[in-house]
This record gives sequence, structure tokens and C-alpha cells, in this order.
Amino acid sequence: MCFLAGKSRQEPRRIVSTDYVFPGREEQARTEADPVCPISAYGRSKWAGEVLVRAACSRAFIVRTAWLYGYVGKNFVKTMLRLARQNGRISVVADQFGNPTSANDLAYEILEIAKTENYGTYHCTNEGVASWYEFACAAVDAAGIACEKEPLTSADYKRRFPLSADRPKYSALENRHLAETVGNGMRPWREALATYMDNLTRLEG
Repeated sequence: MCFLAGKSRQEPRRIVSTDYVFPGREEQARTEADPVCPISAYGRSKWAGEVLVRAACSRAFIVRTAWLYGYVGKNFVKTMLRLARQNGRISVVADQFGNPTSANDLAYEILEIAKTENYGTYHCTNEGVASWYEFACAAVDAAGIACEKEPLTSADYKRRFPLSADRPKYSALENRHLAETVGNGMRPWREALATYMDNLTRLEG
């Protein structure tokens, strides 16, 4: 997903990228300065987009985010709620870790960054690290859905879904550049999810 501002090459460019540009082999949050090494086609395509934007325009905002969910369209949270209601059970990978992120929180921070001339690469995720399993359980519990919750290893998941893409085991991001410029206004992920669940209940009700 790429946002291009203006009509000329000289005007600022803005692109939203991903945590999947990192391999996720070390249990340490990645900063904007860390070397990338994507392990999936999705990650490689996002990295290629970053390279092209930097080559096309020095006045660029590149914002990496992760595990995004919002009110419009499909996302992980909505899928988990649907499966929990339909099947009375969810089976989720428990050994891959990252930052669940509210699309609304991300949008606000992108607007704050865009007001400046602090061009460069940013990480922008809600604070705190969770596994997919922990993220799913938090959403289902917040919705008040009683269901069985099964944690899976990555190997278990791959055996069940052999065509699934490889994902980093630990892809958490540190919002360092954000904190150094406009300030890191991203909330803890559980707080952001609680707000989302409250609003989603009203919207769907």
C-alpha cells in the first residue's frame, strides 16, 4: 500500500511498509537502523517498494507497521471472532511474536509525521509484544465468546496448512524514530484493542 503526495517527483512520498522486512530470528525489537532480510515474498515485495521510493525521492516517509486491524474490511481480529462463534474453537500459532496495531492509531501518527519535514523510515506499532495466540485470546475474551483455545507451534500450523507463507518468529518493532521526532503516541496494544472491541460491538450492534 503506497501513498503518493503531490504531482511531481520533488514533493514528499509516503509508503506504508511492514515488520516482515526483518527475518525475525532474534528475540529483540528491531529499530529503523537494523539490517533487513525478508523471508517471504510479501516481505520482499515491501522491501522492494521501500527501495524504489528512496531511489525516486529523498523527501520520503516510510512507515513500517505490523499486525494491523481496523473497522473496515477483513482482519485477524474479525476472523478470530467469526471462527470462535462458528466453531466454538480457535487454533492459533503461539510461538510467533509481534505488535498488534490499531489502524486508527497508525493513521493518527502518520498524519502527525506528515506535518513535518523529518523524512526517513519510521516504525509505528502499538506498544507491547504478543503472540498470535495471545492476541486472539484477548480479542475473543473481550467479545465475551466462550470457546476452546488451542495454541499451535509454527510447525503444527505448517503441517495443517502446508501452502502457508513463512512468517518471522519475532518481528516486534521499536518506535525509535517516532519517539525522537514527533513523539511516540502509540498506546499499549491491549488498551488499543479494548477501544476497538468496544467500538466494534456498538457498530455491529
